Amino acid sequence: MKIRKATLKDSEVYAQLREENVKEYSKIIGKKITSSRNKAKKELVGIIKDKKRGLLFAQEKEKIIGYVLYSIIITEWNKFLYVDDIFVKKEHRREGIGKALIDKLIEIMGQKGIKKCRLGVSIKNNKAFSFYKKLGFKTMHYEMDLDIK
Repeated sequence: MKIRKATLKDSEVYAQLREENVKEYSKIIGKKITSSRNKAKKELVGIIKDKKRGLLFAQEKEKIIGYVLYSIIITEWNKFLYVDDIFVKKEHRREGIGKALIDKLIEIMGQKGIKKCRLGVSIKNNKAFSFYKKLGFKTMHYEMDLDIK
């Protein structure tokens, strides 16, 4: 397995993975989330053009089996890498792919002098929460939402 940067040629596979991820996440949180392949393809173009964002794929032979989407956040007080999204195809979970993606992010952080990695996880996503804890992430604060109708 190798971890590589996304290219514009990956738009179709990214759209497929994104669609799969959104369907699964909708079930976990009990709320329908909509996504389209065209939106995902446009998103990929924006990610590739943005120097502070990145998308890495986990690839086994010629098949893409997972990805991690990240942003580099620089404020007046802080600099960190934020994991926007991570997804591994269901049939490839528990094979070390998620860990390999995070390990690659840590390597990127070292190259860029970034010392902190952050992410958000739904309180309903127990498997993801356990995965992140196993990797050494600690709960540092709670994030809350207010939906305005």
